[in-house]
Amino acid sequence: MRRDEKTENRLEVLDGLRGLAIALVVLFHLWQKSWWNPLEKLPWLECLPRRGYLGVEIFFFLSGFCLYWPLARSGKWPGLRRYFSRRALKILPSYWLCLVAALLLIPEKEVAANFWLHFFSHLSFLHPLTFETYGSIHGVFWSLGVEVQFYVLFPLLAVLFIRRPLIGPLLGWLLLALIAFFYRRWVVLGGMEGRGYTMQMNQLPGFLDLFGGGMAAAALVVVLQKRLRPHPTWSLLLVAGLAALLWLFRLSDSHNQGHDAVTSYQAAIRLPLAVLLLLTTVGGALTPLRCGGLLRFLAAISYNLYLWHTLVATLLQKVMGITEPWKVTDEGLRIRFTLVAGVVSLMVAALLTYGFELPLLRRERRPISSFRV
Repeated sequence: MRRDEKTENRLEVLDGLRGLAIALVVLFHLWQKSWWNPLEKLPWLECLPRRGYLGVEIFFFLSGFCLYWPLARSGKWPGLRRYFSRRALKILPSYWLCLVAALLLIPEKEVAANFWLHFFSHLSFLHPLTFETYGSIHGVFWSLGVEVQFYVLFPLLAVLFIRRPLIGPLLGWLLLALIAFFYRRWVVLGGMEGRGYTMQMNQLPGFLDLFGGGMAAAALVVVLQKRLRPHPTWSLLLVAGLAALLWLFRLSDSHNQGHDAVTSYQAAIRLPLAVLLLLTTVGGALTPLRCGGLLRFLAAISYNLYLWHTLVATLLQKVMGITEPWKVTDEGLRIRFTLVAGVVSLMVAALLTYGFELPLLRRERRPISSFRV
């Protein structure tokens, strides 16, 4: 593969991983709402809808990579004003639109009873910090809170890491992994149960090994791309990484002792997941293989698809009268629900991405990298 300008400014493996991550998350939430598993007859893949929530962990890894990759290549910090303006333009318009839609279309009694608390906590992205607001208004918003909180921390990490192109990010990843490990141990020892336990495990400190792993992967890819040429042999590392990720998903599927046990296991595999994602990303970055058009499409619309798919599914549940999916005996109804919710979600996400999000992003004076978070 020729290393032309397009190759230099695009990593196919990131589109592939992003497309896989959003597919996993959508499969998981549609399975929750219909109890239909489209992969149930495929022995090695049937676990994916049940454990698709791990796609969020992949997104956090990709966020660390995408934020740090341009800095690793240039060795320069663009400045706080430009950094935050780019993040705000990417995140806020679509988020605000979905926030208003969720408040109007799927109102909750708990939110109405204390509206301003929920509203301003979501506007400030502080909603993951309290039990009352963590999953309110629209459940998928919790991860946006964690993401934006990392955006605030990232400039400090970037300035510290960039001084030493490879050693800095690797040592920084070790430090962040230690913080994440001890934080999660502290949560376990705290003894909180149920939703409160999940909320604490899903705070920003509990994900730092994934964000840091992404930053370290970006630094490693930049160093290797300067010294090595793309070669099909590296696809072996890519395939091995993907196979190991699938094994990790299957292994997580065997831990069904209870909600808290599953949450604990999900948190415990974050560092191994980061390591496997690093290997997969390195292998993919150095191979001439290209990801499929479907994955590139899913990657392009992933942000809006993440925001809107559960809102679409919730509204469709009301229309089709599926209030308790585990009691539905009509498998045809489950299949129709899943297919309609999936197709409508894709259409809404594509419309908002190409008709709303991208036109706003193109108004920036300088082009944004292909790897927008």
